Amino acid sequence: MNKNYYDILGVDKNASESEIKAAFRALAHKHHPDKGGDEAKFKEINEAYQVLSDKQKRAQYDRFGSANSSFGGQGAHDGFAGYGNYNSGWQGGGFNVNYADFMRANASRHFTVHSLKKVPLLLWFLLLPFLIVIVIIVVIILIFLLFRSMRRVFSN
Repeated sequence: MNKNYYDILGVDKNASESEIKAAFRALAHKHHPDKGGDEAKFKEINEAYQVLSDKQKRAQYDRFGSANSSFGGQGAHDGFAGYGNYNSGWQGGGFNVNYADFMRANASRHFTVHSLKKVPLLLWFLLLPFLIVIVIIVVIILIFLLFRSMRRVFSN
């Protein structure tokens, strides 16, 4: 059975981030184990705050009723409980596939400076002469075009 994090913190479903934070701080102060509060209640309050304070987790919780599973872990989806969820991957048969890493890697295919760090140093030494030759060829072509256009101007 899923917990109602809004009831745990005592806030409305449409509560703002500041209202959630204020409710968490008040309840955490009241139920903190170092101040004689109940440790289980404190952990429950902290769990509720961790979900409701994160925009992605809160949207997932509001949509599926759970922040731990992309399927919500209730109703007809209970039959898939043994297979893990999107974030944890699937383990078995001698291999481990983490779908979250796969999706994150494919979500941004743009080239970044950090991609250059992955190129081994030896490869840079092999590519550097070719890059220098290409730059020299481009410069020669530009100089040729410049002189060609100047010859046309002065010949007329």
